[in-house]
Amino acid sequence: ELIKGQKEVTTRMESLEGGQEALIKGHAELTNGQRELTSRMDNLEKGQAEIIDIIKHSTTLITENVTYVRKDLRTFQSDVNADIELLFNEVASVKRKVNKLEQSNK
Repeated sequence: ELIKGQKEVTTRMESLEGGQEALIKGHAELTNGQRELTSRMDNLEKGQAEIIDIIKHSTTLITENVTYVRKDLRTFQSDVNADIELLFNEVASVKRKVNKLEQSNK
């Protein structure tokens, strides 16, 4: 029985050693997976930072473009108003001349 018990202990020890090796291998795989996840998280954070920078830059450009459009519209409006004012002045001048001519013909 002692020999049988020793064989059983030996068998269990071998099984325990096999399990321990499997645990070590599994731990190494988990560590590698954790490193890969950490690397991917770093890449995601870098990508998010790039996207934020791109959004900020695009917003700045859009704001500048809208500012220039508003400025151009104000300039255009001012030009149109000046042209209209000039046209009214010319019409008024022509009307005065016509009135003078009509009065002198009477």
